[in-house]
Amino acid sequence: MNNEREERTLRAMDVESHKLLTEQEHEILTYGSVVPSFGHASSRFLLRERILGSMHFWSANTSSRRSRQPVHEKEMVRYLWRDGSIRKMTLVAYASGDLGFPTAVDFELFLGLESLLLDRIKESRTLDPVIRFQGHEVLERAGKEKGGREYQELNRCLMRLAGLMIGVGSGKTRKSGEIPMKSPRSSFMRILRNITLPGTTTDKGLLLDGYEIHLDDWYCESLLAGNCFVVDHHLLQHMKGHITKVLHQLLSHLFYLGSGTAMQSYSELAEGFELTRYTAISQVRQQLGPAHEELMARKFLSSWDLVPVKGSKPREYMLMWEAGPAWREAEQQLEERRAHYGVGDDRPAMRTLEDTSDPMVLIADSQIENRSTEETAASAAKLLDLILEFSGRRKDPHIWVKTWQRAINSVPHMMIWRRYHEVKERVARGEKINPGSYLYDLVKRDAAKLNVSWAVSAVDRGGSEPKSEG
Repeated sequence: MNNEREERTLRAMDVESHKLLTEQEHEILTYGSVVPSFGHASSRFLLRERILGSMHFWSANTSSRRSRQPVHEKEMVRYLWRDGSIRKMTLVAYASGDLGFPTAVDFELFLGLESLLLDRIKESRTLDPVIRFQGHEVLERAGKEKGGREYQELNRCLMRLAGLMIGVGSGKTRKSGEIPMKSPRSSFMRILRNITLPGTTTDKGLLLDGYEIHLDDWYCESLLAGNCFVVDHHLLQHMKGHITKVLHQLLSHLFYLGSGTAMQSYSELAEGFELTRYTAISQVRQQLGPAHEELMARKFLSSWDLVPVKGSKPREYMLMWEAGPAWREAEQQLEERRAHYGVGDDRPAMRTLEDTSDPMVLIADSQIENRSTEETAASAAKLLDLILEFSGRRKDPHIWVKTWQRAINSVPHMMIWRRYHEVKERVARGEKINPGSYLYDLVKRDAAKLNVSWAVSAVDRGGSEPKSEG
C-alpha cells in the first residue's frame, strides 16, 4: 500500500511539474532526449563556419545507399560571392576507405563539435588547432543520447571527416586512375588533419581516455574571424528525413548568400546528396517532395519550384526556393551570436564582402564560373513570372513584359530577388505603394549603378528615389 501511495504521489508530482514547464523547456525535453540550453535563451541559434558551410559533401544517407558500394569521390558545386555577384566553383570531394562520405547523422554531430569549439573560443578568446574533449561534450550539444551506439556514430563521424579531402583545382579521377588538374596551383584541403580515439595508446605509452583532433589552420582562422552564418539547431533536431536535413544545410548557406532566395540545378543536388538522378518530373517531385513539404511545414521554406530547363540533354531542372519566417528569424541573430562567442571584430558581418583569405579561391580562382545559359534562362523565366504576378494587372501588359525582360537580362538576378523581397516587406507593413512600379524603380537604379546604358539615361531623366504613395 505504501509503495502504491508513493507511486501515485510521484506521478502526481510529474504531472504538476510538467504543467510548470515553460514552452521553451517543453520543446527542449520533448525531443526524445534532453537538449542542453547552453545557459543562453537564444542558444538554439548556432553559428556555422561559412567556408565549410558552403561545401555540400554531406550524403543524404537514404536506405538505397546502404545497398550499394559507397561513393568514394563526387563533384560538388560551391556558391560564393565574386566580382559583385553569386558565382559557382566546381570542386571534387574524396572520401576515405569504405566509410564513404559524412552523412546527415554526421552533420548533426559536427554541429555539436562546432558548438563545443565556439564555447572554447568564448572561454579563452582563441582556438588551439589541437582540441581534446570527452565524447559526451559533443553528444550533449548535438542533442544525442550518450549510449554505445551514439559513441560509435561519433567515432565514424570523426573518421569520415579525417579521411575527407577536397580537391581544389582538380577533376574526378579518370578510368586510368589519373586525376586531371585544372589549375596550376591545384591542392587538396582537409578539415581534420588527424584524430585520436579514446583507448588509443600515445607515443609515451599512455592510454588516452578522450578524443583528440587536429583542426586545419584555415578552419580555425575562419571561425575566429566570425566568418559564419546562423542555423536554428532546434529546427534541425526535429526534422525527420535525411534528405530534409542535408537540404536544410544546403539552403542555410544559399539563403545566406541570396538574402532568402536560392536556386540550384537538380543534377548538382542529386550528385552532391548521392541520390538517383531521374529525368521524369513526376519522379523528381516524388523523390524531393517529402523533404520540401517538411521544410514548408516547419516554415523554413515559404515556397519552392521545379522548373524544366529547355533544350537540356539529359533532361535538367532548376530548383528554386524562397526562405520562410523560420530562416529569417535565425538570420537576424547573426550579430548577437558573433558577439556572444566573441568571434570577429567590431564590424558587422557582410555577406557581399569577398573573402580574400578563402583558401579555395586563392588556389583556383580561374575555376570560378557563371551559371550556364540554360540555368540563366530558367531563372529569368521564373523571375519574370513572379514579378508579373506581383505587379498585378497593367494597362500596358505587353510593354510591361518587354520592360522587365530588358531589366532581367541586364541586372544580376540575385539583385532583383533582393529588391523583390524588400518591396514585399514594404507591402506587408501596409505601405501604400504600387508594388510593380516601385520594384522597377529600385531595379532601374541598381542597373544605373552598374552603368547599364538604358538605366543611366532613365535615372538621369527621373532623378529622385522612388517614393511611397500618400
